Amino acid sequence: MSTKSTAAGIGGVETCARLMLGSPPSPLFVKGTWFPRSFRLSISDGLHCWTCNATEQAVAERAAGWDESVSEYLQRAQFYLSLQHPDSTYAFLADGENRKLSWTMEKHGTKLEGKWRCEKAKNDQEISCNILNFLMDSNVKLSDEVLRKTQSFERMKVEADKCLKQSEQFKNEKQQFETDIFRKFVAVLNSKKSKLRELRDKLARFEPAAKQSGDDEEETDDEESEADDSRTEGDDAKAATNVASEQANASKMSPTIHTSTAEETKPEAKESPGRQNPPPRQSPRRQSPRRPSPPPRQSPSLHGGAAGPSGEPSSGIIDSAAALLADSAYTSAPKRRRRL
Repeated sequence: MSTKSTAAGIGGVETCARLMLGSPPSPLFVKGTWFPRSFRLSISDGLHCWTCNATEQAVAERAAGWDESVSEYLQRAQFYLSLQHPDSTYAFLADGENRKLSWTMEKHGTKLEGKWRCEKAKNDQEISCNILNFLMDSNVKLSDEVLRKTQSFERMKVEADKCLKQSEQFKNEKQQFETDIFRKFVAVLNSKKSKLRELRDKLARFEPAAKQSGDDEEETDDEESEADDSRTEGDDAKAATNVASEQANASKMSPTIHTSTAEETKPEAKESPGRQNPPPRQSPRRQSPRRPSPPPRQSPSLHGGAAGPSGEPSSGIIDSAAALLADSAYTSAPKRRRRL
């Protein structure tokens, strides 16, 4: 057993070690008081007592013999005499009424032996009482420290149990919270899914109607385009007929005046005796592509294009109108673009 305390009014560190020596082992109590440059020992076997007073000079000589400083030597001696170490051999040999206390130690691979001479105490009762008082005081201090440590441990245990209960409560609350959140999330998710299904069904019902409407619009566009084409062709035919009628009327009203173009002049036409054919007249420029200018008037004696007995234009007049339409820039109305 080793206990350290500070003696009041002395200023040294006190220790006490129980050394088991001999065979059979018997206890030997060694109480030490350690100063900065010296130390004192009080030894008792329970019946007799011995003392050792290591002066500063003696400590300095022993430290010099071991090539150590005083502080290093005192620190090493306190280490071996404060507690029994298994790797050290202790001895308390008789020297008359005096005794020699020794212990072994190892330094840098060399085994050393510390030895001090102890003198017989003059008052064994006083030395024994001092050792017992020190042990009792140390025991009380240790008991108080153990009690404080035990109470601290109990408080820590209570706090740990409380923390454990709180952690369990937090765990249960967390699980309940997660369960509620997941349940609400699933409900919201299912509602969103049902809404998406409704929208998908509505879209599936509207798609055929929209497709049918698009087909009807395409058919209507086709019919309108065909009607426009028919109207355009009718207008073209009507315009050609009007041109032919105007040529026929012009031939009836002015039989002596005629004109011809390079394509319409017929070389086989007979000339009137004593008269020369006048030069051909150029047709005026047509301003509108949709309404051509009337053809030049021709003499019935030069062109066989007079009206027939039924009042209808003859084939020659119709051919002239067709040739004029072929040379003109007139085109039919453009077709309407189909809507997509």
